[in-house]
Amino acid sequence: MREAAASLVAVVVAAAAAAWLVDPLTRLASTKGLASTNYSGRSSPRSLGLVVFASYLAGAAVRALAGGGQAQLPYLAVVGGMGLLGLADDVLGEGEHGGLRAHARALVRGRTLTSGGLKAVGGAMVALTLTSADRGWAAVFDVGLVALGANAVNLFDVRPGRALKFFWFTVAVSALVGTNGPEMWTFAPLLVVSVMVARWDLRAEAMLGDTGANALGAAAGLFAARSLDLVGRAAMLGLLVLVHGLAEFTSLSRLGDRAWRAVRGLWKAGSVGVERNSSPPDE
Repeated sequence: MREAAASLVAVVVAAAAAAWLVDPLTRLASTKGLASTNYSGRSSPRSLGLVVFASYLAGAAVRALAGGGQAQLPYLAVVGGMGLLGLADDVLGEGEHGGLRAHARALVRGRTLTSGGLKAVGGAMVALTLTSADRGWAAVFDVGLVALGANAVNLFDVRPGRALKFFWFTVAVSALVGTNGPEMWTFAPLLVVSVMVARWDLRAEAMLGDTGANALGAAAGLFAARSLDLVGRAAMLGLLVLVHGLAEFTSLSRLGDRAWRAVRGLWKAGSVGVERNSSPPDE
């Protein structure tokens, strides 16, 4: 009961912090040049990751004071470590693009450590630190879930709302299939913060940036590692590997659009007066 009460306090504080911080941090990101050209050609501040980072830390700090802070430490390490690595990429990246293969090629052939490569190496080190107590395949799966989870959500942060939707999808699968109910109480403040920033992301008014995408993705990976059994972790890791493999050879956005059209066509099959091939609505 005390654990649930402490989590509820953390959720309220994190949500209030996100609501209060989103406007000033978005203005700050705009004035400091922390922005990217989005899919429509407009400049979009990469501020929502800062909101996620700061709001979650506020909620976690309050929870530590209210009790149950020990359970929060792994998520603090993930959000803090991956968030800072993502922030370094947001600030120093200078528009670098390419998948993991491109960053590895730059390091091996050109002896150049890109900001994306630094993030990948640092992310693997964070994942190894958090899962060092495990042994065997469990450790391999857990490291992969944290490290690839961070990058997978980042791969979807190219259209409004898609990174958040993939984050929510992976969390929902882990929560529904997993058996660790108390873990959701620990994870709840971060989940609520992601909902609080969704309006700005969905309306293309701001972006998660690497700061937010990497922090959320790594936390989702850790949640899966702590909620699923070994078979479930292997399946989730397989999904993340598949996402990365597809991203190396095709556009995830175009692939998602085609899949959505196919689903809509099946959903409307046989309906009277409805076009089967109508385009998906803009997000």
